[in-house]
Amino acid sequence: MTAPWLGCVESAALRKISGINARLLAIQQKTLGKRSMEKIKKLLLVDDEADFRNIIGNFFNRRKIACETAASCMEALDWLGKDTFDVVIMDVSMPGLDGLACMAEIKKMWPAIEVIILTGHVSINSGLIGMKQGAFDYCLKPVDFDELLEKVLLARKTGGLARS
Repeated sequence: MTAPWLGCVESAALRKISGINARLLAIQQKTLGKRSMEKIKKLLLVDDEADFRNIIGNFFNRRKIACETAASCMEALDWLGKDTFDVVIMDVSMPGLDGLACMAEIKKMWPAIEVIILTGHVSINSGLIGMKQGAFDYCLKPVDFDELLEKVLLARKTGGLARS
């Protein structure tokens, strides 16, 4: 037969251990939460056509793919300097710095970011030139959404997470 006071000691010890375990679990969850946040990948869509940016951005966001948009190369470079992206979708024909020149800058500063070039039927040669200069792939405009999604997912598998 055990002493009645032993049950009180056991209960107090169990409560103390439970409290420590709860704190350790909370710390572990915070750490895991930070790690999973670090692994969140984003897509950056660069195109000077606002309607196109909105439609494509919504397409990816509905599929739980975080997508930011930029209207120009300079805006894209600003985004890349302040946030983490793993894939950039870039239109070739934009005012100011065009998509190929912008891609060259991106590859210099963030070589692990994969770039997918968007080009019109007339400028299919730009897509091929872009691939020779380091683009992951290219898509013709008007874009087939499923094809673009497939290329983004493939680029994510092969590319590394890049950060300035």
